[in-house]
Amino acid sequence: MSKEVQKKLKDIKTKISEDVDIKITSDQSDFIKQSLANLYSNGIQGILLSFILLYFFMKSFMASTIINVAIPVALCGTLSLMYFNDISLNTMSLGGLTVGVGMVVDNSNMVLENILMRFYKFKGVAKKEAIYEATKSLLPPVMSSTPYICCNLYSFYFYCWDDRTAF
Repeated sequence: MSKEVQKKLKDIKTKISEDVDIKITSDQSDFIKQSLANLYSNGIQGILLSFILLYFFMKSFMASTIINVAIPVALCGTLSLMYFNDISLNTMSLGGLTVGVGMVVDNSNMVLENILMRFYKFKGVAKKEAIYEATKSLLPPVMSSTPYICCNLYSFYFYCWDDRTAF
């Protein structure tokens, strides 16, 4: 988008008198591009590290894979919703994405640990029943912690209301 604005400015400069000087005082696009590059590289490192750690502690390739597939699926869903709702990528939205990825990893890790614990603790229980009971038992904590974090971030949104243009 910033490249399009710069092209339009060049067109406008040719159409106005030479007395008028148009300058770009602030361009956040370079910072956002660098942040996205950092997000990408840190995301790859985070996925690899979390896969290794989850596999080390859970001793389950499938559980580690499920959590690491949940991260890009959640990011793709969030980014597509942002695109269709015309929400731009800026420092605030990138911070929100970071918090969201952390919540996805935490919640999916809790649920998978509980599923594996129930599956191995109660050997005679069917897989579907162990999954259902583990998910059902963690529904209240997950459903209460997620709105709590959202409420904290929502208050921060109002705190930064006047400074939103700076981001």
